[in-house]
Amino acid sequence: MADCAKLMEELKRIESTPEYAEIKANIDAIEDALKCVQQLEAELQEIYDLQKRIMNEECAPDEKHCTCVPLLRHKCKQLEAENTRLKEELAIKNDVIKKLQDKRTF
Repeated sequence: MADCAKLMEELKRIESTPEYAEIKANIDAIEDALKCVQQLEAELQEIYDLQKRIMNEECAPDEKHCTCVPLLRHKCKQLEAENTRLKEELAIKNDVIKKLQDKRTF
């Protein structure tokens, strides 16, 4: 037990030194930097995986697409849906106009 008490005293003495505080701060900074690096590595792996999936997309044998193709396809789908909606609105309005014109002829 006496040895344990001596070790604890020595540890407290070391922890109270400015050198220990500096080393501890450096270790904390290194741990924070390591966490950041790990997050960046994970993000980079996601980018690589996404790019691989995009490049493996089924296309004609003579085609290879860049990463913008899925975004453009998504935008095309949005525009096609809007076009369909507008055509439906136009058909409804044309029906109303035709009915009004038919009423006027009587």
